[in-house]
Amino acid sequence: AHRFIARVLQDAVEGKRRRRLILTTPPRLGKSRLASVELPTWFLGHNPSKHVVLASYSANLSKERSVEARHRTLEPIYHRIFPGMRSRGIKASSEFWGTNKWGSFKAVGVGGSLTGRGADLLIVDDPFSNYEEAHSQTIRDNVWNWFLSVAMTRLSPDATVIIIMTRWHVDD
Repeated sequence: AHRFIARVLQDAVEGKRRRRLILTTPPRLGKSRLASVELPTWFLGHNPSKHVVLASYSANLSKERSVEARHRTLEPIYHRIFPGMRSRGIKASSEFWGTNKWGSFKAVGVGGSLTGRGADLLIVDDPFSNYEEAHSQTIRDNVWNWFLSVAMTRLSPDATVIIIMTRWHVDD
């Protein structure tokens, strides 16, 4: 399953398929590691001047994934695979870090601000934390409104949008 998901994600960011992708899987399948850590570091390795935005139901969860991704880019094996990409800045935070080619990784919670940030790759990883949230009409409406009015307005012309999540409701 992981190889299939990785191939579908890679094809989306390479433009081999539509640049809008929704993957739904059960919990604990490893989708977040693939979509929120492995994919953005691979993408930035190939495109260090591009911008990644990662959103999740919790800003803290997005920040944890951001830290994992940045640590990946600091590993010697990453430098051997992607010699042209380096994380930059001593002020790198869990919320935002940059690359040596002025690309970036921004982590945000669904509902959070993206003012001043663009996205060549927008990843929405689990916009709902659980069954109860997904069954709340108010929360579903808030997530949808944020997605349309904030996240989608930050896309570059050829941006890829990936939503990966566990389905909890027919309208999530």
